[in-house]
Parts: sequence; structure tokens; C-alpha cells
Amino acid sequence: SNMRPTSVLRAGTEAFQCALRGACKMGRIACPYSKGQIQVSEAVAANPERVAESAMTHCPFLSRMAGFLRNQQQPQETPVVRTTDYQEVFQTKLDNLKQEGRYREFKDIDRECGSFPHATADGQEDTVNWCSNDYLSMGQNETVLEAGASVTSERSSGVSSVKPGVQRSLEAELASVHKKQEAMVFNSCYTANEASIAAIVRAHPGCVILSDSDNHASMIQGIRQSGAPKMIFEHNDVDQLKQMLASLPAETPKLVIFESVYSMDGTVGRLDEILSACEGASNTISFIDEVHAVGLYGSEGGGVLQKLGMEERVDVLTGTLGKAFGTLGGYVALSAEMRHKVEKSMPEYQHDIFLPVPMLNAALASVKHLRTSQIERSTHQERASTFMQAAQEAGLPVMPSESHIIPVLVGNPVKCMQASKALFENHGIYVQPINYPTVAYGTERLRCTPGPMHTPEMLATMVEALHQVYTELDIPLTTAVTVEQEPLPEPCEGYMNQAAPIMAPIGMAIA
Repeated sequence: SNMRPTSVLRAGTEAFQCALRGACKMGRIACPYSKGQIQVSEAVAANPERVAESAMTHCPFLSRMAGFLRNQQQPQETPVVRTTDYQEVFQTKLDNLKQEGRYREFKDIDRECGSFPHATADGQEDTVNWCSNDYLSMGQNETVLEAGASVTSERSSGVSSVKPGVQRSLEAELASVHKKQEAMVFNSCYTANEASIAAIVRAHPGCVILSDSDNHASMIQGIRQSGAPKMIFEHNDVDQLKQMLASLPAETPKLVIFESVYSMDGTVGRLDEILSACEGASNTISFIDEVHAVGLYGSEGGGVLQKLGMEERVDVLTGTLGKAFGTLGGYVALSAEMRHKVEKSMPEYQHDIFLPVPMLNAALASVKHLRTSQIERSTHQERASTFMQAAQEAGLPVMPSESHIIPVLVGNPVKCMQASKALFENHGIYVQPINYPTVAYGTERLRCTPGPMHTPEMLATMVEALHQVYTELDIPLTTAVTVEQEPLPEPCEGYMNQAAPIMAPIGMAIA
């Protein structure tokens, strides 16, 4: 036979039988595939089904394919298609997070304007918030609130992808604070970090990034977005940074990125040494994140660099308007030439540089206020220092901190969640548990941020509540002591209007 098996396979049983019926003439069947002929009786020729049967019996080729053709006539089972129950997958993942103590629950917090740090959390009134990043309570400052409300009847409340005059004014004010030629406002400092890091690298082909190992996720995302090669030096290890800089060719563009205050540990960057390393290396741009420092340090709220008199030594600085300034947005301060180059290298972020006019006005009012007023900063430092000292004396495992951020170690993810829950339900205190991946396994903690509106009574209550909860949950203390607090200083009347005494901070290198 000249017929290939693949031809029969393609033809199929029904098509084959039709071909045989058409080939039956005068009692002879001409095989449509092998072209051979076989004789059949007239009775067989008159019955199409018998024609096919006779052909498969007598044709040498088709007899060998008979088994296949019979199988083709059998009903085929419908294959079972396995599908994924995505809801089940999600639920399993969530269950695992809960078992590991890493499932984050965000409470609905309604802050009570005029009575910070009091808030209503998940319907529980009179909760004291101990983890707010509105460090100076500027979110309830009358000047800021009035600035945000005063323009709603005159200007648009939305964003129309155009820069209003007030945004230019805000950028000029921020540039002046940081002694830079220009500033660019973004809708968040996460975006400011990501966009500016990526854009600076794109503007310098072949650039290599050198990054502190503890840098914030927004800076890490900027590195990824840039696509540049990176070198990671251990947190604050200036010697390692110098070695890395020395290993690169002199002509290679380099971008060194680091922070002033690290938000989870409260540590402070070795800024003088890092900047000296940058200044000693050719083709090197220094980039600092001052998100947790602007508004809080320096005579005008310019951050740690301003506090140390080094703001003119850094090339690029990012900050936020959403923490100490109590409003919304982020920014980058830099030279005029760098700004223009950066703007041309970040097309995907062009829609992230606009904010509503009311919020821009509020931010501008807050920046101007904190350029001249010192009372918020001094009271904030005094409260942070007092709380740290009281917590240490009570035997609480306060982690080493050089700033206003005071982490209290738990060291276990489940107990960290339980401690946060017990403080909220039994003591009316809200403080978020900080677990992996925000911090490393075994370093879970409660991150406390005492502010100028936390009264001495609140500080004492917090220390006592922490000690009780840690004892109940068998979380290790540093020493076995009885919590008997000495009378704390009376709150300064009208802290917005008069200076408060500044206590010598415990381990706060930049206070």
C-alpha cells in the first residue's frame, strides 16, 4: 500500500467510510488510499456499513489499520482539566501568615484633632496612639489646617496634571531649607526616592550604585528600577564603602545612597565619614534620605545634616511632607542642572509630581512654621529622652537608638502580635507590632514614637503597661525591677507658644 498511517490518522473513521461508499462500483471497491481493488457481492455493495467492514477485512493495508479505526469509533473520555482554586490558595497563604505571627492588621484610626495623641481606634474611644509618624503633631496645627481649608473655595480641590503656583512656592521653600538650588515635589517620598535614583542613574550611563544594607524599600526599588549594577556595604561600615569606591575605575560614575535616621532601629548614619568618602572618590554623587529627620532636627527643620552643619556637602537629599510636617507628599532637593536632567530621565513618573492645591498650601504653611518655631522640636526631644530613660530603668529591652525612634525588643513574632493586642485591649494603647519582613527574624519589636503631645502621665502609663504585658507574656526583660516611676516633669503649658526644658538625651547622638 502507498498509504501512510498518518494520512489515515488525519482522515478519521467517518471520512474513511464516506470515501469507501463513493468508491463502490459494480461490486468492486477501490481503496481510496492504497488504490487497490477488491470484489464484493451486490448485497454487500448495497450496504454502506458492510462495504467498510468488507474493505477492512480484505484490503491488505486497511486490515492492518482496522484496530485503529475501531478505536476511533469508541467514545472518547473527556480529559479532566485541573483548575486552581485561587481563593483557597490565598486563604492558605493568609493562614500561614497568621500562624507565623506575621499577619498585619491595620486598625481604623480616627485621630481627634486638638487632642493628639488621643484617637478612636476600631471604635474604641480614648485610645492613645504611640506609633504615629506625625512626629510633631503638625496634623492638628491651626496654621496648617487653616492654610489647607482657606483655598478650597478659590482653587481646584483636585489634580489636573498642571503645576499650580503654590507648588512652585513650596519647592522654592524646601530648596531654601536645604540650601539647594532646586526641589521637586512628588506625591510621596517613596516615589521621590524611586524616581530620582532611577533618573540619576539613567542620566549617567555606566553608573554603579553603592547602597547601605539598611536602606529603605523605596531606595531599593529605585535601584531595581534603574537597572544599574549595585554594591551593598554593611550598615554604617564606612571602611567597606571606601574599599568598594576604591575598587571602581576613576572614570566610572558612582551613586552612594544612605539615610540619616533609620526608621526601624532609630540608628543614625555616620554622615561626616560617608560624605568624606564620597568627596574623596572621583565621579561620585552622594544621595541621602532624611525622611525621618526633616522637621525634627536642625534650626529650620532641615534634618540631621542641618543639625550638623553639613547640608551643603551632600549632592541630593530626599524628604517627606507626610511625617513631621504633618501633611502629604515627598520631595528631592538638588542642583538646578541635576533637576533638569532628572526631569528628562523619568517620563514614567511625570504623573506623580502633582498634589491637590489645599494639601500644597497646608504643606507650605507647615514648612514655614517649622523653619522658625523651635518649641515642637525641643519638646519632642525632651519627651523621647524621658521615655527612653524611664523604659530602660524599668528593665524594658530598649534597643540601642540614637534618635527619637525607640524600639522595644520582643524577639518573637507571635508574642509581638500578642503584646500589641494586649496593650490595645487592656490598656487603651495603640502601637504596631513590627515583624519580618520589615525587620529580621528574631528582632521583632514594638516601635514607639513619643511626641510633644504625650504628657508625662502618658509616658509613665506606657512604661507601666509595657512592663505588665511583657511580664504576662513572659517576654524577657533586661533586669528584674519594680516599676516605681519617679514623678516626671510637668507638661509645659502651651508648648506651641513657649520653650520647654531640654533634657540630656540618652544615647541620642544628634539631639
